[in-house]
Amino acid sequence: MEVRSRRKGQVLVIAALAIALSILAVQVYLYDLSETSISSNFDSLSDYILSIEQGSSHVVETSLVDGGGWLQGWSRRVKLDLDSNDIDENLTDFPVLIYLSSSSGRNNDNLSFVFDEIQSDSGRKKIAVTTSDGLTQCYAEIEKWNATSEEAWIWVRVPSVSDSSDTELFLYFDSEQEENSDFIGDVGDSASMSVWDDDYVGVWHLSENPGGAPPQMINSKSDGSHGTSHGFMSSDDQVRGVVDGSLELDGFTDYVDFGSDTSLDLTGNITIEAWVRPDDFAGPPDLLTKGDYDEAYSVWLRTSGEVRFGLNNNPLTSNATLVAGTRYHVVATRSGTTRKIFINGTEDISDTYGFSIGTTFTDLTLSSSSYPLEGMVDEIRLSSSGRSDAWIRASFESERDSLVDFEGEETVEAYYSEEAEENLASYLVRWESFVGGDYAYGFCYLNSTPASQAPYSDGIWIDWGEDGAGVTGACSDYTFNISGRGAEADLSFTVNMTTRVQLSGSYQDMGGDSKAVTVTMQLIKDDSPALYGDVTPEVMTSAGWADMTAIGDYSEEDHGNGTYTYTFTADIPGSDVPVRFMVHDKRGIYVMAEVTLNEG
Repeated sequence: MEVRSRRKGQVLVIAALAIALSILAVQVYLYDLSETSISSNFDSLSDYILSIEQGSSHVVETSLVDGGGWLQGWSRRVKLDLDSNDIDENLTDFPVLIYLSSSSGRNNDNLSFVFDEIQSDSGRKKIAVTTSDGLTQCYAEIEKWNATSEEAWIWVRVPSVSDSSDTELFLYFDSEQEENSDFIGDVGDSASMSVWDDDYVGVWHLSENPGGAPPQMINSKSDGSHGTSHGFMSSDDQVRGVVDGSLELDGFTDYVDFGSDTSLDLTGNITIEAWVRPDDFAGPPDLLTKGDYDEAYSVWLRTSGEVRFGLNNNPLTSNATLVAGTRYHVVATRSGTTRKIFINGTEDISDTYGFSIGTTFTDLTLSSSSYPLEGMVDEIRLSSSGRSDAWIRASFESERDSLVDFEGEETVEAYYSEEAEENLASYLVRWESFVGGDYAYGFCYLNSTPASQAPYSDGIWIDWGEDGAGVTGACSDYTFNISGRGAEADLSFTVNMTTRVQLSGSYQDMGGDSKAVTVTMQLIKDDSPALYGDVTPEVMTSAGWADMTAIGDYSEEDHGNGTYTYTFTADIPGSDVPVRFMVHDKRGIYVMAEVTLNEG
């Protein structure tokens, strides 16, 4: 029989500190000291408090370790910072681009370790993005995930982006997770549509094959206005853009028709955004046009290279002149009566236009058959609001991958270990005296310091385990002092608690994928055999982690000395049988361990 650890990172140990001490009366008024668990939810270490009790009322309480900043069950993550220097005002529900590669973000960070974990395109949804608390998930759209080239483009809806300090996000990635489809989607999925706020009418990444079956250009926001290519466009016209792919238009017959859905009939505020690399200005070429020039909205380029923003054929013309062969982020907005044109995130010109935009039933098009565009176009967006100057600048910086900075890879083991070591001492000394009506004859203090004796480091011992072992422990020295009415007492004691779980086992091959599995679990509390309070045994099948108790021929035998044997029969492909046990001992302390069993 061979038992080997599946991966060190899969042994999760959560530590808590307990104290159960009754102090007899010394002169006057002493009460019990006890540990109280305020929750049976083990999502974070902050579910525990140490408290002094008088009767049923708590006099004082403190957290042991605030370890709640890690998304439960995920093994790895990387921290992202959004540069506040590029944010001119606080933004709400802003879509941020996360580009993953060997050279990402404003500092060209190497994110290859994400693809080392998520090794195939099929695992692309085994990610999560959270806000700075490490727990609150954000919606994300995967525009493209390419495990072979180790590149991914992901759009994330960030609830709040600050202009005064860098906004923190966390990207979790774990190949052993189930698909996170509630929050992570491909283009067109329900989750991905939630990335784009209600003001977006259309978001077209233009990264699809224009020679494929129509409609080719998918609207990330709505099913009502996908785009169909015209002319002689083929897969060769799908080229590398500013963000993933883009369209290369020939200046003769190529254009994309997004239809005439009523959602596109914008008569008031409006924002039109696009990346464009014009190769020629003959025509003059249309960029994005709805209706005819007498009644609708449009952005086109003059033969001399200026950008024109037309409402009911009343154009605003940019001061800037574009240069052929150069990429530009072009934005036109109308908010209230103010129109503006932005070039590369900066306002170029503005004027006043107070009339309603006319409604026509002609289609919205990229380029047009009458005034075709020659050049590259990427990331077209249409909004029913006039986006702010700050929003447009942040969009420019985000889309050119200059907004995000990445820190290094972080594991759950390192996180909890560092949190425990850094915070245990400060939390244990936060006790306050209880005075006044609770002890009217003097003063009462409870002080604590982390115990430093071996094997504890700063009061905490977390052994991430090997060969199926999971260990947790905490140790602290306490001094309890009362004084007054001519009496004084000092009581010193050390509180120590350690819980350990050890797994071993093997299986017999029953033919095909069928395996008869035997697993033994040993639970040790403070170096003595212990009974569990509850246990969740699981086995990895082809469908993912499964409840062992729901599998055929399951049985459990309690040997009465902290040793338990589990048997079951299941169809499990391959030569390895991963199992894991999540155990609470009788005092509520949680330990999780995982091993891979072999035939024996």
